[in-house]
Amino acid sequence: MGRLDRHTPVGLVVRAGATDRFDLPLEVELALPIGLASKPVRAFRIGTNEAPREVLAQLDRLDSHGKSRLILVLPGPLLHGLKPLCTSIWD
Repeated sequence: MGRLDRHTPVGLVVRAGATDRFDLPLEVELALPIGLASKPVRAFRIGTNEAPREVLAQLDRLDSHGKSRLILVLPGPLLHGLKPLCTSIWD
């Protein structure tokens, strides 16, 4: 993997699991360079046959060295068997 910078998208594939989910909060720990971890973040939900939609997102720095937590909320239904992709892009 190449070096992450503020223009590097990070993609997550999210599945509902065994049951349908609604307004799903997500937290993901990431190891990010300090310069990137201090930047604002934007996230988008990309579903099958849908235009990308921006979703609530924030990035919190953790006490552990070089770790950050990306927090997202996927609004609406996340149906069992579908795989929406959320892409986070630093501004």
